[in-house]
Parts: sequence; C-alpha cells; structure tokens
Amino acid sequence: MANTNYSLASVFSGAGGLDYGFHKAGFEHILANDKNIDACETFKKNISDIELGPLSSIQKKLEALDGLDLFIGGPPCQGFSVGGKMDPDDSRSKLSFEFMNILNVIRPKVFVFENVKALARNKRWSNVFQELKNRAHNSGYELFCEVLKVREFGVAQLRERLFIVGFNKERIANAYDARLAFEESLYNFKNKAEPANKILSKLGQAGTNKNPITCSAKIIFAKKPVLRNSPFSGMLFNGSGRPVNPSYFFPTLAASMGGNRTPIIDEANLFMAEGCFVSKYFNRLKSGGTPYVGEAPSRLRRMTVNECKLAQTFPEDFILTGTSISQYTQIGNSVPPKMSEALALSIKHVLDSL
Repeated sequence: MANTNYSLASVFSGAGGLDYGFHKAGFEHILANDKNIDACETFKKNISDIELGPLSSIQKKLEALDGLDLFIGGPPCQGFSVGGKMDPDDSRSKLSFEFMNILNVIRPKVFVFENVKALARNKRWSNVFQELKNRAHNSGYELFCEVLKVREFGVAQLRERLFIVGFNKERIANAYDARLAFEESLYNFKNKAEPANKILSKLGQAGTNKNPITCSAKIIFAKKPVLRNSPFSGMLFNGSGRPVNPSYFFPTLAASMGGNRTPIIDEANLFMAEGCFVSKYFNRLKSGGTPYVGEAPSRLRRMTVNECKLAQTFPEDFILTGTSISQYTQIGNSVPPKMSEALALSIKHVLDSL
C-alpha cells in the first residue's frame, strides 16, 4: 500500500534546495542539520525544523534513528570543485566520508548523495570517488551513480551535478529492480527547460518591489578581453560573472555570487526589444575594434536575488533570510528544487511499489 509520509533525515541541508523537492513530494522530515544560521532560518521558514550546528552535534540523534526510509545530503564540495582550490587535504572534502560513515550506521531504505561533477569526472578524484562508492556498496546498497544535467529536468541552467542514489539490499526485496525502476521513472521526468528570457520576464525589470536590485557590483569593461566562440563566454567584463544569453540557459549560479561573480543582464535587450549590447560589442572586438574603457552602460546590470531564485527553480514565495550576499550564497549552494523533486518522485514511485 502506498505511503505518502516516508521518513527523511537530511544532513548538510543548507537552505533546503535538495530537501524542498522531497518535502513537496510528501516525505516527512524527522531530522535536518546545517551549521549556517541563515540557511537554517531559511529552511525553517519553508520546510521544517532543523538543528543548527556541526554534524557532530546530531551524531547521537542520527545513530538513534530506526527504520528510516530516506537519508539525503550534499556534503560541502569546495574541495572537489573546479571553482575552488581542488585541495585533497581540504577538511570539507572529508565530510563526504562522514556521510558514508553515518549511512553505514543507520542503513535507511534509500539514500541520496549529491556533489559536484568534478568528483566523478576529474581524474584527480577518481580514487576518492571509487572509495565513496565502495563504502556505500559495502554497506549493502545497489547504486545509481550519474552526473545529471539539470537543464534536462526543467532547470534553465548549465549546471551538472553528481547524484549517487542507493537502494538497501537488506530492506528492499530486489534492490536491483528497484534501481532500474527508479532510473526509468527519473528519465520520464526529463523536460527541457525554458530559456532565460521566459523566466526573467516573470519578474519584470529590476528596481521594483517584485524584483528589487540586490547587487551593486559595477560592470567594468575588461582591459584585455578574452574572446571565445560565443559573446556569452570568454571575458568581456570584470569578474567571473558572465552575461546571460536570453535565448539560452543561465550559467551555473555559484555560491560566490553577490559581487562581480554575479551574472549580467542586458535590461534594454530583455525588456525594451533593443539589440543585444553584448553581441554587438563582441562583434566589434572580433573584427579588430579596440576595447571600451571604464564602466559599462547602465543597461547592463547584475542578476537580482529574486532572478537567481527563479533560475534555480525556487518558487517566488520561497522565503530567503539573511543579507543579500547570504541569500546569493544560499541559492548558489542549493540543488535546484525542480531537479530534487524529480529525484523525490522517482524514489517515492519505488517505495510505493514495495
């Protein structure tokens, strides 16, 4: 008989991007944890109660869990990320093994581990990735391990993330078949995302109550522009915040947003049907023109928090807490809820059939 209240424990919960999809799908949080106070406040306002503190502060509560249906978490990824230092000795990298240690103790029916693509694809981490899989396998789990493109699941963003989903061989009669059923269900949720302009148009121009300006970082022309094949890659302006191609997808939204790493919008092109400034400037440089100097025209601006929230597929009424910088960070650190909901419904489909 189908159960709509499967139990869920979450660690490294953050603002709840991964959790929100499971919450919407009907999973019941019995424990959640993060050490960031703003993220915890956001989680409380939108999902459920959460324990504030390091992972060690809830160790005994985790170990006391009995008969848990689902265990999820996205351990800090800065040690593995190409956007970070890729330091094998980064203490945050070791938290992935802490996740697997807890898994070995509590043995839920299903678990979901989320992390950056580089952990699975970069040769530097091949031994780490294999060891994580070995630990889950030795704990008795049939594994699904894939790097998923979120744009294939309705998220208008060039974000790719590693997901390891495990099915307990002792608690699920045929874990291999369960994994196959999960995969089939998940891929049925594939749904091409809308382009960036469709999403941005829902909020309208920046500077209104619905879409307040939250990033004041100036946009300065790069003294030595770096040109790539597209006007929306390379480096035409200061910082790593790239211009958004309105007819395509957003770049990956980073936790470092809030300053000059925040993506750039051409307001006049998006809302006033004027020609794309970025494309015109790119063509000027490609044809040998000299770079512009100083501050870019005011039609170019950084994405707002509310725009980033929608690009990450949080609903408009999702409440973020803390400073604007903290809110950008919470968004960038999150799994897009639309991606997590596809995972949640696919796992629920499996559990319902048991």
